[in-house]
Amino acid sequence: MTCYIGVGPEPAATAAFHAVHLVKALTELLPDWLPLRPHVYAALLDRWRSEARRARCRNEGALEQAQLLETKRLAQCLLHYIDKHHEEAPVLLEVASVYEVRGCAMQRVSGQHCVYANVLSYVSLTHALYASFSTEG
Repeated sequence: MTCYIGVGPEPAATAAFHAVHLVKALTELLPDWLPLRPHVYAALLDRWRSEARRARCRNEGALEQAQLLETKRLAQCLLHYIDKHHEEAPVLLEVASVYEVRGCAMQRVSGQHCVYANVLSYVSLTHALYASFSTEG
């Protein structure tokens, strides 16, 4: 059995963590890449909604660094996609829900920029957009 350092013994789990990291890197290097690939967004959203990810977030004390960064990277990718696809704005509430988990890694990964301010900005924007649409006759 192959074990990659810093991720865990399962090759499929290792590949999934690396895939999320790769998508995030591509999103940074090629800003138009992810918004043009709804199937990748759907896969990221499935991973975000998975019970396994939520369980890892609740049990963060036992996680490796790559696993700690998964939630943060997923959130950043989802926010990037939603920035170009405003119809996906309700997902913002799911992303914001990460702060319901006490001590979640997104709040404490050292040396990393937290996406909390971005989530709040998007939620505010979404609220303003919904308010403007609901007042139009």
